[in-house]
Amino acid sequence: MERNHRITNSEIQANFERDLITLTKADIPMGLREAILADVKNQGLEEGLEIGLAKGIEQGIEQGIEQGIEQGIEQGIEIGEANLLSLTVPALYQKGLSVEEIAIIYQTSIEKIEEVLAHAQNEQHKETDLEEE
Repeated sequence: MERNHRITNSEIQANFERDLITLTKADIPMGLREAILADVKNQGLEEGLEIGLAKGIEQGIEQGIEQGIEQGIEQGIEIGEANLLSLTVPALYQKGLSVEEIAIIYQTSIEKIEEVLAHAQNEQHKETDLEEE
């Protein structure tokens, strides 16, 4: 038989389609052309899913890095501001500035300045207690 010879015998064709259904796990009989098209379609879907998944992961990583950098910068600024307040507010208060004046200088609330002063006072007590031991 030639390679491109069409199967004309109906019994052979029926056996071929039955075997093809078994091999491709298809629910309905299909010809060779339909089986090839279905296989190509499935391969295309699988490749598309793989490519889409890879791109999705890549974009997710990029977005995660960007968000991480932004959050890191924000946290760094907050820590820097907190350190600045913890070092300078007690000094300004000891120089005679009022809580209200310090709050105006730093453009923050009176409560925040009082919180910084209370924390500084607690730290000073801890250092004093350690020195006495």
